[in-house]
Amino acid sequence: MKLSAWQTRYLDLRRDEISEGTELAYRQTFRALRACLGDVVVSRVTADHARKFRRQLRGRGLDGNRHLRDARCIWGWAVREGVAGTNVFSGLPKSRAPGPFRYVSVDELAALRAVAGSWRVLIGVCRLAGLRRGEALRAQWGDLVADRAGRSMLNVYAPKTDRSRVVPVVPELRAELHPLRACPYICRVPSNNLKRDANAIIVRAGLEPWGAFFQSLRKSCESDWLARYPVMDVAGWMGHSPSVSQRYYHQTTERVWDDVAKGSS
Repeated sequence: MKLSAWQTRYLDLRRDEISEGTELAYRQTFRALRACLGDVVVSRVTADHARKFRRQLRGRGLDGNRHLRDARCIWGWAVREGVAGTNVFSGLPKSRAPGPFRYVSVDELAALRAVAGSWRVLIGVCRLAGLRRGEALRAQWGDLVADRAGRSMLNVYAPKTDRSRVVPVVPELRAELHPLRACPYICRVPSNNLKRDANAIIVRAGLEPWGAFFQSLRKSCESDWLARYPVMDVAGWMGHSPSVSQRYYHQTTERVWDDVAKGSS
């Protein structure tokens, strides 16, 4: 199967589980792949082709990490569907280590949610439960469950990893989750113009706008969890390995610095 045909099939397979923005990102990656490799037969793409793609991304000044991440996902599904024999993009290193993320404090979270309107629950789910943007927008009331002890949990499916996980729901968030019969989704927010609307909320809250709004919320949640709970548990809630948690998600907060300073005086 050629790359163009696999694009059509891949997007059709995932149409019900990815947002319009994610689909557009995948189309851009497919376009970048064809620009580098041509309309090649997917099963004939080798590790040398993958390295060539990575070099060309760097040379053209494109977002190499994002395209490589999407290519790994695209080829992972190709292997699962029998279109390719191996994921030749899985072993490629990132172009550079990511810089520190924007930690969103509890006070900033309160300021954001105070002016968020219909976004209030979406921001809360991402910051207090650590969900990715797409996971939060797909979450339905049927995914919210309680165990025998009455503890609230959320069943989350991650298309990025094609796996499901269970995430704890803190009381602060659970108190605001009120199902509406007319809408099966927990976060009732349209998936278009998310970046524009997020920036508008940040400005209304009196904060300086920053990039990667949803990633910062998610990473801030994990950073807080890592300061309180075992890394193995936190990694399971977030849906990745402990090494990923330590390398990309943990950031020492101002509160921790204050606690250490006070304790040493």
